Amino acid sequence: MLLKARTFFCFLGIISGSALLAEGEAMASERTGADAVLKLTLDEALERVGEQNPLILFNREGVRQALEQTFRDRAQLFPQVSLRASQDRRRSARSFAGGAAQPFTINTFDLKLDGSIAIIDSQNYANFRISEIAYQIRQRDFEGVMEDFLEQTATLYFQQLRDKARIELIESTIERDRQLLQLTRDQLDAGVATAIDVTRAEVRIAREERALIQQVAVARASRERLKALLDVPADTSLQLVDPLLEEERLSAPDKGIMRDQHSLVLQRPELLGTRLQLDQARLARRAAAWQRLPTVELFGNIGYETARAFDSDMERGWLVGIRASVPIFEGFRIQAEKRQADAAIRANEFLLRDLENNLTRDYQIALSEVDSRFQQLPIADKEVALAKEELRLARDRFTQGVADNRELIDAQQALASAEDGLLEARFFYGLSRVAFARVVGAVRAESIQ
Repeated sequence: MLLKARTFFCFLGIISGSALLAEGEAMASERTGADAVLKLTLDEALERVGEQNPLILFNREGVRQALEQTFRDRAQLFPQVSLRASQDRRRSARSFAGGAAQPFTINTFDLKLDGSIAIIDSQNYANFRISEIAYQIRQRDFEGVMEDFLEQTATLYFQQLRDKARIELIESTIERDRQLLQLTRDQLDAGVATAIDVTRAEVRIAREERALIQQVAVARASRERLKALLDVPADTSLQLVDPLLEEERLSAPDKGIMRDQHSLVLQRPELLGTRLQLDQARLARRAAAWQRLPTVELFGNIGYETARAFDSDMERGWLVGIRASVPIFEGFRIQAEKRQADAAIRANEFLLRDLENNLTRDYQIALSEVDSRFQQLPIADKEVALAKEELRLARDRFTQGVADNRELIDAQQALASAEDGLLEARFFYGLSRVAFARVVGAVRAESIQ
């Protein structure tokens, strides 16, 4: 299974969509047909981004290219065999007996099977090993890219559900504001309230209706960004069905398990890739020195020789030999390659040290962020409870005629802000868990209980 994210994200709850946003999705569905509705759980979204996102597919093909390069370089270590046929016609006037040279014409047809194999060739071996390490580096790079896209997908998935939940909160606020308007009108009819109280209530509704329109646009934008990331056609209606933000789903982080996962930081694809780059630079340094070693090649051929192709005078011919060479002077190229490799080694050592420090720091920050976000949840719950009590008391005072509706309007605004704050607290707690999973490189491969 490509992803195991459900167990990691099991602490998140469900949100229903807004009627306004749902209406727009329904209209899109009617335009494109009922079969153009795509329902996705979080697991399915993470699976889809790995299979459909063009940039991920692009990087995957890069890994394949690196693999094929290793096959190309490995081919130089195997025997090279080819079939060769040639027809030559040559006129010569040389004399090898010291007498007068007489021009003569020579026809030669060769049909030979040529073969060679490097017995000692350290450069070919070094090239193969370097390409193998390059392939492993490309794999680690791809894993890092994949983790980034999984984190983006999870974040956008939760953001879309958060945006739709916020629409519901605004709709609930508008409903309370309408009840306030009706109460104010009743109080006006009873001679308790004044016309300005009615106007205040109407202004309040107008503000929330404008906020609702803006939030619907925000939710549509986040939905389209998610569709683009998942490579979902623009005319397809996207429905997210995974739970998110329910109180009973917001489990406390297990700090013991999370602290134990510090070892996973050292297995991050980015860190492994940098270590491989250091190994590659060290191998390149040795390979530069190996160029001083001799190369030994065994070669030969076997076949037929005659004057013309396919005549009856064909004779078997063969050749076998061994060739050795040692570089004497190459214009100081080998020394330059050594110094270049030494610089690459030092650069990768510095990069590795910096990356280890940064990842350790990010781990500590992410661990602290999860704890901080979780501690804010009960405070946000308390703020909502207090805002509801404040609203009840303000309503009683207004109903009894001892105050105008300004206190009630302020109390309703405070409740709306507290409810939105609770939504944000739950949302950011979920995102902090996603961010922690990314820090330990476990967005898709590990579950955090």
